[in-house]
Amino acid sequence: MNSASFYADLPVEEDFSHIADPDRFYAVPQDWLVVISDIRGSTQAMLQGKYKQINATAVAMIVAVRNCFNELDLPFVFGGDGATICVPSGNESALQQCLSSSIAKADMMGLNLRAAVIPVSTLCFGEQTVLVSKFKVSEHFTQAFFTGGGIKFAEKMLKDPILIGDYLIEPSRADADFSGFECRWDSVGSRHGETLSLIIEANDQSNYDSAWKEIQRITGGADVCHPVQAEQLSFAWSPKALATEIAIRSDSAALVDRVKKYANIVLMNLVGSWLMKRKIKTEETDWGSYKQDFVANCDFIKFEDGLKMCISCSQSQRQAIVDYLTAQEQAGYLKFGHHVASAALITCMINSYQSRHIHFIDGEHGGYSLAAAALKKKLLTDQ
Repeated sequence: MNSASFYADLPVEEDFSHIADPDRFYAVPQDWLVVISDIRGSTQAMLQGKYKQINATAVAMIVAVRNCFNELDLPFVFGGDGATICVPSGNESALQQCLSSSIAKADMMGLNLRAAVIPVSTLCFGEQTVLVSKFKVSEHFTQAFFTGGGIKFAEKMLKDPILIGDYLIEPSRADADFSGFECRWDSVGSRHGETLSLIIEANDQSNYDSAWKEIQRITGGADVCHPVQAEQLSFAWSPKALATEIAIRSDSAALVDRVKKYANIVLMNLVGSWLMKRKIKTEETDWGSYKQDFVANCDFIKFEDGLKMCISCSQSQRQAIVDYLTAQEQAGYLKFGHHVASAALITCMINSYQSRHIHFIDGEHGGYSLAAAALKKKLLTDQ
């Protein structure tokens, strides 16, 4: 297997019933790199109402790195206040440039983005490794799942100045290609009443399988608890609502550039609304099916050294899930953290408006970030 095409050549898994089955995971090549980011001071930024911007910086980093490697298929995962993407070595200079630009874009929004590039070989020692699997979410979207403990250790390194050392990317003036990044949809209210962001870390594959099976039983399954429905999708229009995309996609901080970008997005929204409403089909895009493809390509269930999801549920369903997980936690099978909101945030990565678009979902007002904080508190208590 050619190292550069490692992920592209992986078999695609379709059965989510055994989501953490180790036989479905493959070792990321030792000569690859783990690119990882998070927001320093994310709690304070959330208190300032910047969680949408926090989500955006994570997705923007994924977009910039993927553009840096052109059409190469790369495994990545969105974590709310950060992101991880694995890449082959050999393009470090361009990679550092796009990460420096991502840091600068975050700084323009008042956020302190940390980013690092860590060799896979550094993360693999003892029984710890970096394993990845490719799961089919829809006809046009496959999602990377990570296990082995290596990514979790990379997150620990990023937060520790001594451990991260020279792997940390320093801010500098640099340009990167953020084409494909979009953030122009309104938040989506939960059709069942609540949007539940959930992170589970279990001590055995079977406990993940049991937890996922029980969550599906309580909610009615993945289709029923999906946080986004086509009829709920509506564009954002105000300068404030579109400010995040404007900041990331503008060539400069100059007011004239931002006004031009805002006008361009509004025009595209108007045209897009017209095309979708009338179900227009062009040579490039079937706009009548765009929202259905949008829902199919949502990233709302994932595995990154733990099971993570952002789902729509009722208050009683959420309580049943929490009660079940609490019982499993007390029995020593797992630890979990959760956050409850009334709506979900959407940040998008567009390769093509015809099917090849991915939509990252998180709970409003803290979502994955606050669920992770709740889990971390439990893990620290046990130490």
